[in-house]
Amino acid sequence: MSCRSWSVDGYGMSLENADTDKFMAFIREIASDKLKKQIEEAEQDSDGEEYDWNFLYETFDCNPASVIADYLNEKYGTAGFAGNPQDEDYTPDNLLYQPVFPWEAKEGDRSMTFEKLDEIFDHVAEKLGIEEPDISLQDYEYCG
Repeated sequence: MSCRSWSVDGYGMSLENADTDKFMAFIREIASDKLKKQIEEAEQDSDGEEYDWNFLYETFDCNPASVIADYLNEKYGTAGFAGNPQDEDYTPDNLLYQPVFPWEAKEGDRSMTFEKLDEIFDHVAEKLGIEEPDISLQDYEYCG
């Protein structure tokens, strides 16, 4: 079987070591009103079932890392945060800041520094319960 592969790179971290409960609590905190309502409705129909981020994939066809990236882009006035999903080869979910073309850059992108990115990613890692995150230049291979 052959596949077309591609690489995604940027500055950021893997989300694979996130604590499931903290991850879902953070998603509930930052999700759009529409997604929050969908999560609440699904939980009411669940008979107390526990949810993890696969719940978001399966129930809403939603990439949890993208939910975080969308929140960060809105909060910091940027366009560079991106959430990339795991793939069938189990490349982990990852959260990256990727440079954008000048004509796509927002004010927050123009003033972004590695120091500010480290602060942002440290905060996200803390919220997700990721101990000692590897915040660095990342390169992920995908096959599709």
